[in-house]
Parts: sequence; structure tokens; C-alpha cells
Amino acid sequence: MRVSHLLRELLGRAQEALTRREDDAALTLLLEAWNACRAEPVIALIEQLSDHLATGLAFFEVPVRWMLEEVRGHPTDLPRVLGELRERAARRSRCAFSTDLDRLRRWWPADPRIIPLLLALVRLPGAETPAELNMLSSLFMYVGAPYDVEPLRELKARLPSTQGAEVERFDLAIRLGARWVPPELASLLSANSSVRRLELKSSFEDGLADALTALPHLTWLTIPHASTDLFIRCAHSRLASQLEYFKVSGEEGSWRLEVTRGAEVPIRASVSGPHVQQVAPVLLAAARFSSQGLRIEFREGAEEKGGAPLREALAAHARVIRE
Repeated sequence: MRVSHLLRELLGRAQEALTRREDDAALTLLLEAWNACRAEPVIALIEQLSDHLATGLAFFEVPVRWMLEEVRGHPTDLPRVLGELRERAARRSRCAFSTDLDRLRRWWPADPRIIPLLLALVRLPGAETPAELNMLSSLFMYVGAPYDVEPLRELKARLPSTQGAEVERFDLAIRLGARWVPPELASLLSANSSVRRLELKSSFEDGLADALTALPHLTWLTIPHASTDLFIRCAHSRLASQLEYFKVSGEEGSWRLEVTRGAEVPIRASVSGPHVQQVAPVLLAAARFSSQGLRIEFREGAEEKGGAPLREALAAHARVIRE
């Protein structure tokens, strides 16, 4: 069964279970759906339903109750374990959890609800010690690297230069997260490299620009809710010379940009004041698609707030038309 069909079936059954108010069964089906595709929207549904079901339930003491098989058989038991670990981490303000993480890996199935705990731990002092780093790497490899690898990169920057194999394992987890592409998109690329037009419904961030370059005939592309980094990656790939039309919007509508190759003014953009300095690199990168002309709308006093980064970005375009 194709991933898309399996995912649709599992989500449909989960919706039916929710309609019947069988929340435990719905959570189990959502976890099956995550195992099939590991898509971020499914993770969000799992976390919301799990939090609802675990509300008011006492945390399990670690490790006494972990060893009981019946505890590990219910989908609401894991957040009770994770909650206790998060409380301990807050009290200690130090990462010293390699033994507990090893128990998680050995006694519990892979589950996306473990990832927020791991991301909290990588930020704590002590995560850079060899034992903790090795176990964090093992858990990320077991559960799956997070889609936002920035906290992992921040930890890597704290690592002493003397560490060797531990750093290599952790770096592998970072690379896996950064290169992750949703299964639906990956299957599309492998099955139909001749696609010419692609309209995405959401932005999957890291790895997406590289995946899109695998479509040699792609000429028309739209991406909503994109980060500035994603657009810059696209601009520095072969997409800059390949795309005839590219429409992209930023997170929370903070900026919009449209490329129409061959138009008298190829680049159209709008940006709001509070975000202009963060968006200036986007306007600079847009010149890689075409530097012939930029038509731009500044909202909420954006131009006055842009400063030197905005002036540098505008200077990359031969002509700037303000609306």
C-alpha cells in the first residue's frame, strides 16, 4: 500500500474514533500514521491529543513503573514518564540523563513525543559530555532527528575540539534532520521527475531546496509559509536559473515575493516593518533570479527601519520601484 493511501486510511480511522469519543484509540492510530510518514502535522495532532488525555494524570516515578509491561502498553503512559523527566531536568538544570534515556530506548517504542524532551536536554549544561552526547545521538537516531536542528547545532558549537567519535555520531543526527524530506514529496520526486509545476501547501524547510533541484523540468513553483533561509537556499541552487515563475510567502505573512522571468519588472515583493531587517537577505538573494528590476511595497514603515542591510539589498537590483 502506498504511503499516501495508508496515511489517508489511518487518519480517517482516527477521525472516526474521535467522533465516537474513543480518544485512546485515535491516539494509537495517529501514532501508526506517524510511523508511516513521520510528517510534522501528524506530530502536532499527536501532541495535542496526548496532552489532552494526560491532563490531570500523575507522573510515573522513574524507573520503578517503567519496568512494568502493562505501563508501556497504553498510549497515555509515555507522557507521564516524560513529564517526570522534564521536571527532574528543570530541578537539576543539568543534563545527566544517559541512564534514563537508555531505558527509554530499550523499553519504549519510537515515539515523536520523546523529541521535545531531547531538545530540552541538549540545551542544558552537561549535554556535551561524552556519555550524554552519545545517548542523545542514539535517541535521535532511534526516534528520528528533529526537523528543527538549530538546537543541535548550538550544542555542537559548545563541544570541545578534542572529542572525536561522539561528535561524528551527533553530526550524523544533525545531517539526517537537516536533509529530511516528507515522504509524500520524496515519493513524488522519485516517481515523477518530469513534473513541471508544483504548488506546495506548506513549507517543509530543511532539505526541501535540495529535493526540488531533483526536478530538472520544474519551471513553476509556489511555497507558502517559508523561512527566509529556505528562500535563500532556493536562490543559491540551480532553481535560480531554472524557474520561470516562483511565488513564496513568509511565515505569518511578514513578507511576500514573486518572480516572473521575462517580465519588465521580474521581481515583486512586499514586506512589513517589524521584519524588514530579517527579510533584507531575501531581497538580496532575489537578485540571483533576476536583477533587472524590483517592484516593492513597504508596509508599516519598513523602509525606514531597514537600515544598511535593506539599502545593500535594494542596490543589487538595477531598478527599484516603490509602491
